[in-house]
Amino acid sequence: MMHKNTSTKINIDKNLFYKIKSGYLWIFNNEVKVQSIEDGQIIDFYYDRKFVAKAYYNSKSKIAFRVINFEDKEIDSEFWFYRFKNLYEWKSSVYGDNFRLVYSEGDFLPGLIIDLFTTVDGKKIAVVMLLTLGIERQKENIFKALKKLGVDCIIEKSDSNLRKLEGLELRRGIEFGKIEIPFKVKIDDIYFLIDPLNGQKTGYYFDQTENRRFL
Repeated sequence: MMHKNTSTKINIDKNLFYKIKSGYLWIFNNEVKVQSIEDGQIIDFYYDRKFVAKAYYNSKSKIAFRVINFEDKEIDSEFWFYRFKNLYEWKSSVYGDNFRLVYSEGDFLPGLIIDLFTTVDGKKIAVVMLLTLGIERQKENIFKALKKLGVDCIIEKSDSNLRKLEGLELRRGIEFGKIEIPFKVKIDDIYFLIDPLNGQKTGYYFDQTENRRFL
């Protein structure tokens, strides 16, 4: 279901302004006074009448706000596409055809993990974890952007218990395209069978790539 991005303006104090400008993406529920904001809604933080950042809100989480953009631009499918495109161009030049496209806070997109695989027969597979309500509300935009990026199949693996803390149900399945599970990929001249639906997390630990290479 597509949710319209209707932003609410929130004025913040100097301490929170400097915290956000320093790169902090988490704003806790005792740091901002909130009135009449819908869970999952995108809000605009302002300080001294100037735009600071966009964030999404969830009253059910101790982390009430997660910053998602430092530019005053709409969070739509084009926003996601250009973020994905920039990450893809950078990471594919380093890691090749198989890598973690989005690493949540590490890529300034909290609540979202996307692993990209290229099978031995050339299919591009995106395995997506939607971990927060704000990201859940962006699901359609995220998937639309991935299709524009050129993926052949999207597998959702949103079964982390972190979703329960956000008031979300657990979910997994193939959301777009077709692929036989497990599928085969080649990483560093080694063949792997990847099973995102039944394996741990996305089916592969990309964060251990350097350790595997060392061994």
